[in-house]
Amino acid sequence: MIGLTTNRSPLAHDLEDMLRLFYPAEEREGSLLHDFLEEDGQWVQRFTLDAPQGRFVREDRRAAEDAEDPILTLRLQRRAAKLALYRLLREATGMAPPWGSLTGIRPTKLYRQLAQELGSDAQAQRALVEVFDVSPAKAELLSDVIASQAPYYRWGEKDAVDVYLGIPFCRTRCLYCSFVSTDLSHASMRALLDPYVEAVLRDIAVTAALIRDLGKRVRTLYVGGGTPSSIGTQRLGRVLDALAHAFPETEEWTVEAGRPDTMGDGMLPMLRNAGVGRISVNPQTMQADTLRLIGRDHTPAQVIQVLDEAQRLGFSSVNADLIMGLPGEGLSQVEDTLRQVREMPIDNLTVHTLAVKRSSKLHEFPERYVLPGDEETAAMVELGAACAREMGMRPYYMYRQKHMTGNLENVGYAAPGRVCVYNIDMMEETHSIVAMGAGAISKRMYYAENRHERFPHPKNPAYYLENLDRLLEEKRRFFTED
Repeated sequence: MIGLTTNRSPLAHDLEDMLRLFYPAEEREGSLLHDFLEEDGQWVQRFTLDAPQGRFVREDRRAAEDAEDPILTLRLQRRAAKLALYRLLREATGMAPPWGSLTGIRPTKLYRQLAQELGSDAQAQRALVEVFDVSPAKAELLSDVIASQAPYYRWGEKDAVDVYLGIPFCRTRCLYCSFVSTDLSHASMRALLDPYVEAVLRDIAVTAALIRDLGKRVRTLYVGGGTPSSIGTQRLGRVLDALAHAFPETEEWTVEAGRPDTMGDGMLPMLRNAGVGRISVNPQTMQADTLRLIGRDHTPAQVIQVLDEAQRLGFSSVNADLIMGLPGEGLSQVEDTLRQVREMPIDNLTVHTLAVKRSSKLHEFPERYVLPGDEETAAMVELGAACAREMGMRPYYMYRQKHMTGNLENVGYAAPGRVCVYNIDMMEETHSIVAMGAGAISKRMYYAENRHERFPHPKNPAYYLENLDRLLEEKRRFFTED
């Protein structure tokens, strides 16, 4: 990684993100010296980059945009620093990332901000291309996402909250997963299941009382993981029954049904009888060899069986997840997976790009696996987008992660009227989220200040169990004290 030295420490994180975009390989040595100062009403930035391609020196000057709000001023300085460094790195490397100078998780937030500042969506789209160097195709994707969200986007809806419950267990740990502690192949984790369910039942009861005291209604309810269905039909049934009684008037209820190999023993009928409307079944790929390689026990045939059963049971919406860029896969494997996806009884399709997370096995043992290159992965993502559109779906939410192959994105597609409202609220950060369970994160919106604060629960289930009383007290204070 290129080492960074800057005289303006609040900008360091943004500059490091930009460096990582162009120089992701840790073995690439070099240095970047950055100076930021104000001269004659201008922001002046001087860069000296020593990189594998040689030495590059650049000075960037622009009119200072000091605002009355120091937080806004800092945001503008960060934007200026990132844009200046981006131009230098593009010159040095010859690279043109599809998302240009954008490194954040939620490009839609910038799109909305630009549309407000410039007066129209068309102007926002033009600025993304001309100022931030976003490719026209990605700018068009953002425009499509914003349009799909329009009927559901609710900024400033103070009387409503979203509710999230985390069940962080999985049958096995997938190759690309960074969560180690909740793998149920370990006896120590299986021993936590019953105590965890009891703790979650208490969390649900206390949280429901908190929401009533706050005078809020529940807009959406989402049960995620991990793989919630991995804890078994009886345990999950108890949890869902408690949720149904605690939040009887929720407008939308989604459960990540997850891996098809956890869907036996009457799991789907139980979900439907509990009142769950939406489920997500996540094959990731329909290639049997790849499934074995990445550590998933199910077969492509099981995926079809589960989706057919879900259709018979009459869920209001069914999503399937795919990952593009998996080890050992090329375009022919992805084309075959999408051929099978076109026959699936689904109305939502989420197309993920592989992210090589630092604590995953994929990152730990890179020499064992062959990953497709950036251009091939980008072609896979385009095939996934074309498949979704052929199935009558439109993109309605998207986000990005660090360490994604090709600096690409994750996109959720849905048929008209079948979007997951929780995904929109969560990705666009429009509502407070009251969360329960290990690893869950509550968010409290401060609309007047256009900001939010976070209250995370510990990721480790054992620590969550040991500290539940304290966590419940702190969560109440988080939402009630100013």
